[in-house]
Amino acid sequence: MTDVLVLLEKGDMFGPVLRSYGYNSQPIVPNAFGSQFCPPVKLLIVPAGFPRPNFYSFLRSTLERNKDRIDNFVRNGGIVFSYGALMEEYTYDWLPVNVKYCSDPKKQSVKTINVDSPAAMIFEQGVQGCDGYLKEFDGEKIMASEDDKAVLVHKQLGDGHIIVSGMYDFPGKRFIDWACSPDRKPVKI
Repeated sequence: MTDVLVLLEKGDMFGPVLRSYGYNSQPIVPNAFGSQFCPPVKLLIVPAGFPRPNFYSFLRSTLERNKDRIDNFVRNGGIVFSYGALMEEYTYDWLPVNVKYCSDPKKQSVKTINVDSPAAMIFEQGVQGCDGYLKEFDGEKIMASEDDKAVLVHKQLGDGHIIVSGMYDFPGKRFIDWACSPDRKPVKI
């Protein structure tokens, strides 16, 4: 069984980390995303820079085309974890909640605002590499930058969760343990 699906056009940058945590992950190319070749999973990871054509040719259009499937995935218990857009400004219009991103790349000290959120387990407090911040969002601010801008936000929707980050590091094991818990059922995208 696949626990985590990572939307990528090539490579498997998350695979070694997720396997070291004890979980099965699968990179999925845009043509297979949302198709019968897309296995049910607990967690979907969308990489940093996904809408930029110089990084990925088809990720943005794939996400936009599958907006309804992503909505159903979350409402039925799936978790979407998306990294920053790496664009001056970007609206995550493929998500079923309002999220707007602004680019502001720098290393900075970040602090956890809501320790009770499962999203608080993704990254540690302290100096982190940030590519931007979330200037508008439905849900909760989980982590904030030195100037109190949201760099990690979380929204529970139905039985699932949407988490968007302006930080770039691999998610921590505690978060993956929670997201891929044996109690959580895999959901079809």
